[in-house]
Amino acid sequence: MSRSGRKWTVLLLAAGLILLTAVPAHATAGSGLFQWGSREESAAQEPEPESAAAEPAESTDSAAEAQEGESGAEVTPRSEDLRETEAGDDLQTMTDEEVTEEQKRLAKEGSLEKLTESFHKLGIVQIDSGYLNVREKRGKKGKVIGKMVGNDVCDILKKKGKWYYIESGPVKGWVAKKYILTGDEAKEAAINAMQNLKVTIETETLNVRTEPSENAEIWDMLDQSEKYDVIESLGDWIQIEVDNDSTGYVSANYVTLGYSLGRAIEYEEQDNQRQEIVDYAMQYIGNPYVWGGESLTGGCDCSGFTMLVYRHFGVSLTHYSVDQSREGTRVTEDEMQPGDLIFYAKGGTINHVTMYIGNGKCVGAQSRRAGIQVRSWNYRTPVRIVNVLD
Repeated sequence: MSRSGRKWTVLLLAAGLILLTAVPAHATAGSGLFQWGSREESAAQEPEPESAAAEPAESTDSAAEAQEGESGAEVTPRSEDLRETEAGDDLQTMTDEEVTEEQKRLAKEGSLEKLTESFHKLGIVQIDSGYLNVREKRGKKGKVIGKMVGNDVCDILKKKGKWYYIESGPVKGWVAKKYILTGDEAKEAAINAMQNLKVTIETETLNVRTEPSENAEIWDMLDQSEKYDVIESLGDWIQIEVDNDSTGYVSANYVTLGYSLGRAIEYEEQDNQRQEIVDYAMQYIGNPYVWGGESLTGGCDCSGFTMLVYRHFGVSLTHYSVDQSREGTRVTEDEMQPGDLIFYAKGGTINHVTMYIGNGKCVGAQSRRAGIQVRSWNYRTPVRIVNVLD
């Protein structure tokens, strides 16, 4: 199928709402188009000096060492569990040129309406950056059990004084009422927050390829339930942004597409330096990604983010992910602790780094589209974990 002829899908809901989604024509109408992802949120932030340094040039070390690079290649495979989807009878297609902004808004409203069908009361987090604590008990002394970021969605179960008791993703707890939008304001904020069409991986793992073909090279494997921004829909293949401006192609047979909002992530408080490092890093969630940047507020890239966070605690790291992978002690997945650095590769060469924050999550400067955000630590295939503290 040509790029100009790629298809959008229109699903006619029983209530008469026309919902526009970019799903492949063979996906079922009830196959989870409206997936809602995980994120986190709100705290004060300290400004960093803004300076942009160019990313260092690639090193010329031996092939035995992982290096940062551009080419795609094979990675260590994981088991693949791919399942087929069936065509929906009530789907019709229309070309890109026929899609209007009003239809896209209707699609977003349909996504929101589906979500709120089971809600007591819709709440949307209103903060510009950082995170919002979800506490076990009301008040600032309550134990922090979860975190949310701006535009995360929650179900408000009850209200008491200046606090809401909410449910968001796997977390139930209390949040400060002043940071939560409700009513029409919440609905409008939710629709405005649905900026990018996303794919959700519906299999245990899924190959991402360098070209839209089963014969193309596999350069990584993506993890189940993760969400990735759609760059272009090409019929049987979808081009996505993975991170660090790395793009690839996934088969449309094994993903669902739709607009989504984030939810809270679980969080476990610890009274140690590692927790301080994680809390400091998470203040900057929502801030921009800038290649070569060295500002936690104005923009930084992946290695710039980890370098600046650790600089605040007196630990010196190089502004280069390849070098950072060698500047500490390599540890295993079982030994990994909050604050450890996780490295990912493309073509056998390291091209991205994040920081582990606990509970299976990591934080990092992901890409120009995503900025600084939280994801599952193995949303891509990790190739190295490094402890730079001990």
